[in-house]
Amino acid sequence: MTYIGVTWKARSGNYEAMIRPLGTYPKLSLGRFLDSKSAARAYDAAARLLHRGQATLNFPDWKPSDEMLQLIATRILTRKNCPVHIQAMMKQHLTTIASV
Repeated sequence: MTYIGVTWKARSGNYEAMIRPLGTYPKLSLGRFLDSKSAARAYDAAARLLHRGQATLNFPDWKPSDEMLQLIATRILTRKNCPVHIQAMMKQHLTTIASV
């Protein structure tokens, strides 16, 4: 099965989850995973953070935990090619989670 935002990396034998925040280039890597379903869930968590109501999801009925959202926000924030406005959005999200 193929999932949105997931590619197979034959060289490493892993699946990579990637997302392109609205209006930005290049894509941001969310990490590599042993199975495609885990990569798809990482993509969905990132899509919920970045695209909110406009997100196209692999698992629309699945709701990621706060821990998952925090992990994905941190991964996005630490990418070298992450645009400044996306960094600000992720910092705000991390602050919101920490205050709950």
